[in-house]
Amino acid sequence: MLKIESYLPMDELDAFLDKIGSEKVLNINFYQVSNVSLIKGKGTQYRGVPSSTNFSDRIKIELIIHSEQLDEVISLIKNHLEPNVGIAVVEIREFLIPSKTEA
Repeated sequence: MLKIESYLPMDELDAFLDKIGSEKVLNINFYQVSNVSLIKGKGTQYRGVPSSTNFSDRIKIELIIHSEQLDEVISLIKNHLEPNVGIAVVEIREFLIPSKTEA
């Protein structure tokens, strides 16, 4: 099994979730995050004065998939990424799913 992490623009989450639903992903986590990066963020206005910022709001996604799904899932993620944003893939040695009787 593999864990994939990446960051999507806020407005891409719904479209991404619609497309990834057909891939039978084992688990999807997503969080709203703000980060500072070397990639220029959106310009904003404060009290009518334009300012540029390196802050950007994104969605961090974490997917748990089977190894054979890697190529399909990576291509889906790439369709929603901004330039210069990477994808991290980590091998999972053990992934425990509690049974209904343990909960």
